[in-house]
Amino acid sequence: MAALGAQSIASSYEQLLHVDRDGGGNSTTHVAIKDGDNGTTFGFTIASDALMMSSTNRLEFGDTGTYIHQSADGVLDLVSDTEIEINATTIDINGAVAMDGAMTGGTNITISGELDAATLDISGNADIAGTTNLDAVDIDGNVQLDGTFTVGTDGSGQDVTFYSGTSGDSFVWDSSEEKLTITGTNGQTALDIADGNLVVADNIDLEGDIDVNGTANLDAVDIDGSVQIDNTVTVGADDQGYDVIFYGDTASSNMTWDTSGDDLILNDARLFIDQDDNDYALYIEAQNTTSSAFEIISDALTTGKIAQFYSNSSDTNTRSLVRAFNDNALATGTTGLEVRQDAAQKAVFIDQNADGIGIDIDTEATTKAAIRIIDPKTTTGKAVQIDECDGLTTGSALYVHSNSADNSNRNLVSIINDHASADNTRALYIQNDGALYGIEMAGGCGIRFDNTVASTDAHTLDDYEEGNITPTLLGSSSNPTQIYNSRGGFYTKIGNRVFYTIRLEMNGSGISAGSGNLIIGGLPFTVKNDINNYGAVSVGVTGTFGTGQHGAPTTGYHSANETLLRLQVYDNDGGNISGVSDADAADITNGTTITVSGHYII
Repeated sequence: MAALGAQSIASSYEQLLHVDRDGGGNSTTHVAIKDGDNGTTFGFTIASDALMMSSTNRLEFGDTGTYIHQSADGVLDLVSDTEIEINATTIDINGAVAMDGAMTGGTNITISGELDAATLDISGNADIAGTTNLDAVDIDGNVQLDGTFTVGTDGSGQDVTFYSGTSGDSFVWDSSEEKLTITGTNGQTALDIADGNLVVADNIDLEGDIDVNGTANLDAVDIDGSVQIDNTVTVGADDQGYDVIFYGDTASSNMTWDTSGDDLILNDARLFIDQDDNDYALYIEAQNTTSSAFEIISDALTTGKIAQFYSNSSDTNTRSLVRAFNDNALATGTTGLEVRQDAAQKAVFIDQNADGIGIDIDTEATTKAAIRIIDPKTTTGKAVQIDECDGLTTGSALYVHSNSADNSNRNLVSIINDHASADNTRALYIQNDGALYGIEMAGGCGIRFDNTVASTDAHTLDDYEEGNITPTLLGSSSNPTQIYNSRGGFYTKIGNRVFYTIRLEMNGSGISAGSGNLIIGGLPFTVKNDINNYGAVSVGVTGTFGTGQHGAPTTGYHSANETLLRLQVYDNDGGNISGVSDADAADITNGTTITVSGHYII
């Protein structure tokens, strides 16, 4: 034996195997195998009774494709890239055999005892003369059963699953739930009975949809889920209907179609319409003639409302919450809206809380009234009343306006008492407790009295009139002939009092004398026949007025029951007042002017 020198030991040291001194393989404790310089740890350990491949390391045979290793904790894999042969007289497998691939035999496999397999995959035929107890069966081919097929025993069933070609689809008999479940692809037919009837002795509970292409004859239907019907639903036949009841969650709450009365009845229920489309929420096309198309009877009403129309929209477009529309101009007997109130209370109440119009009437009427109150039974009340205008400042409680250029004789406001016997009827009554006037006229207008009967009330202004006067020189016995350069006058009649002014300018060359005293005729109204009604007159004369002893007239008086003014002169010599003679008037020169102002009672 050759001796190792220092140089040879050093050169071969790394090729030697090294075992740590903590066991060294002399006990059942596994120690790692390393190289000579303790730099590399190999993939196996040794003990006195075993050789162990560490972790998932392999024990290879011939090449890297054939090996034994632990693929996972407790799992031993025999791997060959071609074939693994087991040659033995007897192969005793005490545990379960799991085969992921095919088992192929050149001869038949004969099992004298029981074949107990969790999974059995038979690609060919299987002829089993006795009882087969299989925990799991995977059959890739056809199965023909000539006898009874039983799964489980009475009182101890087993689940049965039939898979489809689509992942997630199956036909399952669940023995624990005692139900048959078909899980199919949405839109596909899960159960198709090509021919024959489907008879169910007990109930059918449908949690999904049901599609019946033919006629479904059902004595009773109990549906806990949704129902979708894509075609017409008919209950009964024409002239032979049946009641339909939809129950609510509250006792006695239901919707009933009553065939005996041809009525749809809501019992202790309400009709709720959630209309999100731009269309009618409720549309009634009625063919009624003498009855109502829509009627609500609410005899139990206390503080509520029979009907309420509510909107909380901020839209500023012109819209109507309620509209009554007669769209035929020939329906002249149609009333747009009728309100009847038999109680001693308001018939219509409008609570306008914003600065807007309470009632706005856009009428196209020409000869008819926009608002009409016919045959009111008011005795001590008011047919029209406006109360509590306490907030009024610069506005008007009642405002009538017209901007038409029409020059026809028309009245913006008419108040008519059309019965002559109603002597105590006031056509208009105004009470103003303030310091301002009761009536104000603006815009150049005034008050006109067209009354032929004077009031007997001393406090009543019953007439007012303005007009022109054409005065004429007359004689008490015979009238003179007179040419005037100009003449005229004006009067104002207030009640029974007439105020006037007269002016006459004569042409002296054209006068011919009359007889008697000089008179001015042409007063607008007849003087009241009362000796106390002579009235006061003022007479003024410019120019020459005769050569008689009396001179020009200085005063006059109104002749009772006539339309005459008799001129008088005051005699300075004798202090007498006498009539002005026509002889004096005959000497009137050209340009002599007589002016008179006075008043009298008619």
